[in-house]
Amino acid sequence: MLDIEVIEDPAAAEASLDPIRTRILQELVEPGSATQLAAKVGLPRQKVNYHLK
Repeated sequence: MLDIEVIEDPAAAEASLDPIRTRILQELVEPGSATQLAAKVGLPRQKVNYHLK
């Protein structure tokens, strides 16, 4: 069963709805490095690192 969390903070919701962050979050279901994640979403590693902070 999946745990579902409700985001009540508007700033957190806005950050979560960013299209790049949405793509990154979808790929975070499996462990991996930022380099592997960048390859999966087609972005430079530096940009992925920025969104992971």
